[in-house]
Amino acid sequence: MKHRNVPFPAQKLRLYADENVPLPLVEELRSESRWRRKVSIQTAVEAGNANRDDAFHFSFCRARGLILVTLDTDFWDDRAFPLGHGMPGIIIIDARS
Repeated sequence: MKHRNVPFPAQKLRLYADENVPLPLVEELRSESRWRRKVSIQTAVEAGNANRDDAFHFSFCRARGLILVTLDTDFWDDRAFPLGHGMPGIIIIDARS
């Protein structure tokens, strides 16, 4: 598969992986040089946020300008988790299949 040259933000994307994101995925993003240049990633456990609910993780990211990475499809609910107002984004990985 050929990689296309797609514009990328000048600064690294600051990601926050909640507890349901597998650690091997986080480690892959940290170990691959092409990703390391583009993103920085912190886990909920590293931030001391283990066993917190979805609303907490959402608020934590919004307050710090982090992009939330999750496998939790509850974040599709725009009313409960609206973007904007300082929340830069949510990446929902649908890994059901």
